[in-house]
Amino acid sequence: MEREYYMTAHKKRILDFLSQHEDNHFSIDEITAGLSGSGEPVPKSTVYRQVSQLLQQGIVRRFETAKRNRFVYQYVSGSDDCDHHFHLKCVKCGLLIHMDCRELKHVQHHVIESHAFIIGSDRSVIYGACTHCGKGNIQP
Repeated sequence: MEREYYMTAHKKRILDFLSQHEDNHFSIDEITAGLSGSGEPVPKSTVYRQVSQLLQQGIVRRFETAKRNRFVYQYVSGSDDCDHHFHLKCVKCGLLIHMDCRELKHVQHHVIESHAFIIGSDRSVIYGACTHCGKGNIQP
């Protein structure tokens, strides 16, 4: 039996916040702070509960950060096919770029053939700086 989910006022605010920032992903604390800055605060426990439901519904996705057991969440747009490409994450501003690059497919193949290891592109995030945040610091 499929569970029925309701669109509460808090869930709508969380969904609106995430969908307005669909190129970024946020921790529960960041979502809570973002909501507090735009109106009536939403309790952190409510944010946890509502984000968990949105995750179960497939409306948001969860990424594990470089710090073990710390997760961030991102809105899933209708045209998103995240399971088949890599992600680039700016460590300064939080920008998340979905990268479907033929060259990375060559790297993925090389790793399989030469190192007997399969890279899961659905969970692969490469950390660095976007061109805006890394101006003057990016080297080829």
